[in-house]
Amino acid sequence: MVIINISGSNTVYLTLAERATVSDPEYLFEAVSKSTNKKVSFALDVTSSNNRYDICSIDGTLFKAAQYVYQVYQIQDNKLIETGLLTAFDPSVVSGWDAQTEYNKMDDEQRGQRQ
Repeated sequence: MVIINISGSNTVYLTLAERATVSDPEYLFEAVSKSTNKKVSFALDVTSSNNRYDICSIDGTLFKAAQYVYQVYQIQDNKLIETGLLTAFDPSVVSGWDAQTEYNKMDDEQRGQRQ
């Protein structure tokens, strides 16, 4: 799950390079709101990469506070590289909310469901 703040730039870690099939790939990031079906699309800014993960920058101001399903495509051949969930939150509305704590809590809840 990717969690971003809608008030500015966000650094996220994605697994792209290890799944790429071309050298020097470029990526298209698409996210669809689960509540409105509105799509946000942009060329993904990969700031650093190794064979395990990529550090990317996402402009949170492109999003409304909501949950999204995202997909990352390799632009050169339109290959789907990664898909997942994204939560965009507004810190001015969610006072005292900590993204990392909430992420860990969700992970604990999911582990409980598997038992």
